[in-house]
Amino acid sequence: MTIEPKTTAERRLIAGVAGGGPVDVGTGDQREPIRADLIRDICLNPDDYQVPPRGLRIERAIIKETLDLHSATVKRPLVFWDCQFDQPIDLEDARVRTTGLLNCETVAISADNLRVDGNLFFDRTTVNGEVRLLGAHIEGSLYCIDAKLSNKDGHALGADRMKTGGGVFLNDLTAEGDVWLLGAKIGGGLSCDGAKLSNRGEPALSADGMETGGDVFLQNGFLAEGEVRLLGAKIGGVLGCRGATLENEGGNVFTAEGMVVKGGIFWDRQKNRRWAG
Repeated sequence: MTIEPKTTAERRLIAGVAGGGPVDVGTGDQREPIRADLIRDICLNPDDYQVPPRGLRIERAIIKETLDLHSATVKRPLVFWDCQFDQPIDLEDARVRTTGLLNCETVAISADNLRVDGNLFFDRTTVNGEVRLLGAHIEGSLYCIDAKLSNKDGHALGADRMKTGGGVFLNDLTAEGDVWLLGAKIGGGLSCDGAKLSNRGEPALSADGMETGGDVFLQNGFLAEGEVRLLGAKIGGVLGCRGATLENEGGNVFTAEGMVVKGGIFWDRQKNRRWAG
């Protein structure tokens, strides 16, 4: 039993799902509203809506109410492009295939203990609240390229104990609030080239105990306004900080007691103040 559509945009979504390509529910240059409950029902009952194996891509929608996939199993890839979520997204304890928010806007994302059988994308997405991935397990890679995360009173990205089979790509990320990767186990590398992390007087990047199978890049315009912490981290490749600017008025800019780097360390020392390690 499927949910009956109530609007032209919802009818357009259901009609386009079976095609497997992008479903643009917008009108002219406007996004159109879609109920979160309808999207949830499509995700949980893909055969009833004839969703093909390639999955579902929704474009130019305003998702009304909370998209609640708590503890759900989503058997098809799910991608949103140029969509707006007016309430937080709940992916806690869910199991999903490749999932992405591309060029989207949302309030917050709660995804503790999420299991992703594929990649997770938040590229060019604006989140006005915390992205929580505590204990998440991503078989592929995490992408937050050119995203904007803002949570000034807490974590912009909280990913303690997260595991990835591939890399973590935070290139050109803008974050207000701290980025936490404490105890994360990253199968590939961590790339923060061009990222701007701001959490003045507090840690901007906390990666104590993090382990990577590849390189860690904090370079090519990387800016941290706040402390960068890598205490006890184990880096399987090089640590590259060329072209980085680290600032933390009155405190350490870089703290790394016990850090182990398998490759070399590349650093422009003249751009930084108060190294501790």
